[in-house]
Amino acid sequence: MAGISYLGTVKGGVFIPNSPDVYDKRFAVPSMEGKKIVVNVKRFSAPASDDTRAYYFGCVVRVIGEHLEGPEYDPGEIHALLKQRHHNKLISVKRPDGITVDEVVPVSIAGIPQDEMSLYITHIRQWSLNFLGCYVPEPTSNLAREMASEWVR
Repeated sequence: MAGISYLGTVKGGVFIPNSPDVYDKRFAVPSMEGKKIVVNVKRFSAPASDDTRAYYFGCVVRVIGEHLEGPEYDPGEIHALLKQRHHNKLISVKRPDGITVDEVVPVSIAGIPQDEMSLYITHIRQWSLNFLGCYVPEPTSNLAREMASEWVR
């Protein structure tokens, strides 16, 4: 079953929903009667803007892709490489022989907060320059803006 999410604010230690008419315990609780539940509370962060995503896919991925593979690069492969290298997590996998090994797996950037996306891009730009010798234009440069505007969503 999919979870139920509500946006709101905490005031005086009490959750105040943004839309009290939508947040009605009659919708959330009856289907959970007698069942154990998990409540996750986290600070709201605005997701990365369309402009930031356009810069990432239209400029960052493109410049690195063309540097590594030429004009026929595959954006999906370059994006996967960047996630594997810069937005990942470590998981432990137990093999059939009983040995546990750690594996690095990429994590989706869909819906990540703006500040996290900006940091992700900064790490990629630094890595690209230092490791690949490939300069990725600053997001505020005219070239980056032009490349981002050409990105087809």
